[in-house]
Amino acid sequence: MARETCARASLCLEDPSACEEALDAGGVILVLLMLLLPIAVACGSPCFEDRLRRLLRLMLHRFGRRDGGAENTAADDDGHGGRGPRRALAGRCLASGALVPLLTVILAVVPTVLMLLAAPAPCATGLGGCGSISCVCGSYYSQGYVFMFSTLLLLAYSLLCEVARIDGSTMRGRRLRLAMAAGSLGTLLTAVFPEHLERGDGNYAAAFTAAYTLHQLGLAAACLLSVAAPAVALWAEARRPTGSGGRALLPSPLETRGRTLHLTAAAVASAAFLLLRGTADVSDYCAPLTRPAECDAWPSLPPHACRHVSRPRHYTCAFSNSSLSADDLLLMPPGYVAKHAGECRKARCTLFRNVRSIAAEFAALLLLCTYVVSHGLPDAQRIAAAAAAADRADGGGGASVCGAEREGTTRPLVMATENGVCRR
Repeated sequence: MARETCARASLCLEDPSACEEALDAGGVILVLLMLLLPIAVACGSPCFEDRLRRLLRLMLHRFGRRDGGAENTAADDDGHGGRGPRRALAGRCLASGALVPLLTVILAVVPTVLMLLAAPAPCATGLGGCGSISCVCGSYYSQGYVFMFSTLLLLAYSLLCEVARIDGSTMRGRRLRLAMAAGSLGTLLTAVFPEHLERGDGNYAAAFTAAYTLHQLGLAAACLLSVAAPAVALWAEARRPTGSGGRALLPSPLETRGRTLHLTAAAVASAAFLLLRGTADVSDYCAPLTRPAECDAWPSLPPHACRHVSRPRHYTCAFSNSSLSADDLLLMPPGYVAKHAGECRKARCTLFRNVRSIAAEFAALLLLCTYVVSHGLPDAQRIAAAAAAADRADGGGGASVCGAEREGTTRPLVMATENGVCRR
């Protein structure tokens, strides 16, 4: 039966501009910027406020405004005229254990993406079939899945250690602790269930779909709860009466600008990943083809079969010529020659689309995680501590708290009510 090249069977033949064999210089530079700029924002944002304040104080000092320097410094340190708990927690991420898995992700993802791009045939790697980190780890490299699982497990453990520091003696503190703990545990679903796609026809499509649904559920819960819970609590504090003391917990204008920059960058990266995400195609019709002519002619189908193609593949095939010389072909054993005589592999694919999608996902996850560690968790700890202090003040008029010394520390066991009667 006559066969002809079926353009409908490959997106690269139907739309040649959608595929490339390797990235050009402009594409490499864009990918590098998408990988490195989020790292700069994530590393600079926690210290943004302090550095900008120091720069402003230095400029004012050099321009001769030395009057009231001590008072201005004290006011600048807190944004509300004093050094409070917010100032002590401003750089929390620098001392948090969550910095370890985040740094591990940076040191692993960025070099791996660049190494796969530099491979002789990038389309034959995980970049040629996946548009997300989870797909690459779950569908191509088993060691990548082990790395993803271990890193996310360590991240969940580190976040839970920070959540344990939230004061849970009040209802507000318990709600914050519950929301932040649920968000931290959401990363476990993402760790256990990667984006594993089927390479051929099998009976596991439903199981893979359920696992990927759990993967997305864990990712959404981790991001939304960890970011939204402290933000809603701060919004509630801002709506409290002016004299209630809740406004003292709000970040200063300079810190607000730093947070806005950080969160805006995370939102832009998330939107870019959702809108520009590459379509996963982990199938490989090239590998089974052993003859060069048959490989270069793929996809060649009978005319009636070409008309019934439901979904095009996202690659083309090309035969990689043997590195053996003519003398090697004569002298080497047949088994060695067969193994090194060349192979059919993916040649052109939607490489730029996939790499761009992976870089956007990396940026979104890194920025969201560092925002939670540097701002979300300290906010939750501060709000819960203030609620506990206000509860103690309301119970004893701010003057007396019933307590008992235990092992060298004074630990409140009962609270004083308005009429002076102690209650548990």
